[in-house]
Amino acid sequence: MGKSVARRVGERLESQPYLLKAIEGGYANLSEIARKLQREMRERGERGSIEAVRAAVKRIAEEKEIAAGSSESKIRKLLKGSKLELSTKISVLVVASRAYDSLRAHLHESLSIVKSRSGVTIVLPDEYVPELKKHVHSHDILIENNDLVALSLITSENIEEVPGVVAYLTGKLAENGINLKEFLSSYRDTVMILEKKNSLKAYQLLERLIA
Repeated sequence: MGKSVARRVGERLESQPYLLKAIEGGYANLSEIARKLQREMRERGERGSIEAVRAAVKRIAEEKEIAAGSSESKIRKLLKGSKLELSTKISVLVVASRAYDSLRAHLHESLSIVKSRSGVTIVLPDEYVPELKKHVHSHDILIENNDLVALSLITSENIEEVPGVVAYLTGKLAENGINLKEFLSSYRDTVMILEKKNSLKAYQLLERLIA
């Protein structure tokens, strides 16, 4: 027995995640997607009327909308009552990996240290940057951003049980034109580092999300 039209449509959408993302976001033209999928099915020698394909796409869109709503509801419930803190005068330094050994003994004031192949990212208060830079060659400082703001969101310990929290927060910030310099997550603490000019807007947005 051949596959149903609904199953073939589902498989075609799963193989094209950008279409699924558009459907989940609610900004897709379902009729256009249905016509596109029907053309692809015909090219593969598969049958299916445009009405059947459109019905399948509509059903999948409804299922995605319900799932997205359920997921967002769980995230908003988790965030409700979280504590939000703002810290100013934060710096982000990215130094060459080879410089790490000479800096290790001087990183006790750092808020975060992330090592990768391409470098070491250090987040620390502005006031400690001059002293730290004494122990590294200037050509080993790849990036230096000062006078930033850290927004710290302290949630319940259940955050580990709810998927999608980080994606939800970064997505909401991106939707509002807020760019993050760094994003740090450790247990109950989620820390977003951003430019001062975006701090008030970001703070107010996060306040609404946890209210």
